Amino acid sequence: MKILIIAFTILSVATVGAVQYTFKIVTAAEGAYGEAYVGSDGYFYASVESALGAETELILLDNKDINDFEAGATDTFVVESDVNLKNIKCIVVTTTTDDYWLIDRATVIYKGKTTTFVNNDQVGLSTDPNEGKSQLRLCVNLKFEYTIKTVTVAEGPYVGSYGDFLVSVESDDGSKTEYLKLDQKNQNLFLAGVTGTFVVKSSVYLKNVKCIVIKSINDNYWLMDKAIVIFEGKSTEFSNTDQVGLSTDPTELWTRQ
Repeated sequence: MKILIIAFTILSVATVGAVQYTFKIVTAAEGAYGEAYVGSDGYFYASVESALGAETELILLDNKDINDFEAGATDTFVVESDVNLKNIKCIVVTTTTDDYWLIDRATVIYKGKTTTFVNNDQVGLSTDPNEGKSQLRLCVNLKFEYTIKTVTVAEGPYVGSYGDFLVSVESDDGSKTEYLKLDQKNQNLFLAGVTGTFVVKSSVYLKNVKCIVIKSINDNYWLMDKAIVIFEGKSTEFSNTDQVGLSTDPTELWTRQ
């Protein structure tokens, strides 16, 4: 099996400064013991996490002079943090009191994007282990979109292909996407001189793009000239300088003439 790995040198840039997060939290209308046992007068804190594991500090959920956390009510909290997350994957709500609270769902609005988390298991919050848990962590299964452009070599006796190929993208910290199929329904985009564009979705969020790995899954030879990865508006180009062809047949080592 022939695998093509192309690397690129990257410079990472971090952003800092206060950013705004809006939490909309819905208290359950009723629980296992009825309406009287879902609302709370306790103290609760929230933080949010990104797909990379970065997280904000714990932020007190409190609206001055308002009785928050009542049964069936939706409470809105607008807060600021110095942590500027790339995306929102999880919300963590923590309590420091034994005054039980049952969240139905929580929504985080950040940079114009809304992410909603549902407490499907109906886990209540309390420092009393007989009532609930002191911390509730809710996450969503995010999918991140990568656009892959491949350019097949224009000339040569054997450059285009009718084969099937997989792609994986890696960052400089070693994290990588799963292998994703390069496929455009009813189109063959691996022919000589053709630029193919493929949009693939992965559950893995990369902080940057360092390498692209392309793998053949059959013996139909393909010679790629270059590949481009577009992720979050940034384009990274990789050149097949050594003109390595792809095929599961190790004897197919055709090179460009």
